[in-house]
Amino acid sequence: MPKAFSAEEKERIRSLLLEKASELFTRYGLRKTNIEDLTDAAGISKGAFYLFFPSKEALFLALLRQVESAQRKQISEFALDPQLSPAENLKAVLRFAFRYWEGNNMLSRFSKEDYAYLLRKLPAGAMAENLHADESFIAGMIDEWKRAGLPLARDVETTMGLMYALFFLSLHRADLRADLHERTMETMLDIVAEYLVGK
Repeated sequence: MPKAFSAEEKERIRSLLLEKASELFTRYGLRKTNIEDLTDAAGISKGAFYLFFPSKEALFLALLRQVESAQRKQISEFALDPQLSPAENLKAVLRFAFRYWEGNNMLSRFSKEDYAYLLRKLPAGAMAENLHADESFIAGMIDEWKRAGLPLARDVETTMGLMYALFFLSLHRADLRADLHERTMETMLDIVAEYLVGK
C-alpha cells in the first residue's frame, strides 16, 4: 500500500509527474511510455502513481489540458491587425493557434494513431469534457472577435467543427510530404477563414 503524502508532498509529486511525463512523452511518445518509466522518473512507486492519476492516458490528458490552457491564453491575447481584412485576421489567428500546437515538443509528435489510442483508453466522459471546454472557449472568442470588429457569419458549432477539421489535418501531417502538408494547411486556413467571415 502506498505511503500517505501530505498536501504539500502531493502537490510537489503531481508537478514532478507532469514535468517528467512531458519529457518522456516527448522522447518516446504516448504509446511507448509506460507507467514504470513515469514512476522511475518521478521517484515514486507504481502504487503511488495511482494516487495521482488513474492511468498514463489520464496523465497525458492533464498535460494536454495544460497546453490548451496556455494556448487559449495566447489566442485571447492575440492582437488583430486593423490593416488586414477580417478573413486575413482570422487566418492569422488560426495559423497562430496551429503553430502553437505544432511548436509544442510533446504534441508535435502526437499522431492520428495516438489520438485513436487516447480515445480508446480514456473514459468517454473525459473527451466529452474537453470538447465542452473547447466549445465554451470558441463561443467566448467569437464574442471577443465580434467586439474587436471581426464579424463571424457562422455559429459556434460550425466554427468548432471546422477548427476540428484543421486539427485532424494536422494529425495527418506524417501522411503527406512536409511541403505538401504546409501548402495544404495554408490553403485550408484560407478556405475556413473566408467561409467563417461569410465570404
